[in-house]
Amino acid sequence: MASRPSISKPRLPFRHALFSSSPSSSAASTCGVVCCDGSSNSASETDPFVLTTPLYYVNTPPHMGSAYTTIATDAIARFQRLLGKKVIFITGTDEHGEKIATAASACGSSPREHCDVISQAYKALWKDLDIAYDRFIRTTDAKHEAIVKQFYSRVIENGDIYRADYEGLYCINCEE
Repeated sequence: MASRPSISKPRLPFRHALFSSSPSSSAASTCGVVCCDGSSNSASETDPFVLTTPLYYVNTPPHMGSAYTTIATDAIARFQRLLGKKVIFITGTDEHGEKIATAASACGSSPREHCDVISQAYKALWKDLDIAYDRFIRTTDAKHEAIVKQFYSRVIENGDIYRADYEGLYCINCEE
């Protein structure tokens, strides 16, 4: 079993250019938490207030739980906007997994077709509920995949992910 490499320097949180207004603000922005070295990083007044709902799993259509979470997030976003803050409100769908393939098969469609239908159902519901999101992310979108690849490469380079032996149990039915 491999041991985790020691971490000798605190790292700034990952900030993609998507969340900043200029390249310099991206590098200088901080997350507002107390770091492991004891220093406090507070966000500047120009940093956007970024919040997200879960990326909803598309094995089934939207339900009361997804509406509840999104309505609550929308209320927070609207309040922050009233305070004059720049807000980035992200929502979307997670379109990967065995449950999605199973649901698509049961409906007689491909996983992509199934995801397209359910994703549109979420967008339609958010419109009906007057949800004012800024970005709707689908995990199958090329832009999302590129951001994930960039992030993954960065955490690999930092030693945050490493190869080691691991044992665990997983059962799709246990998620129910």
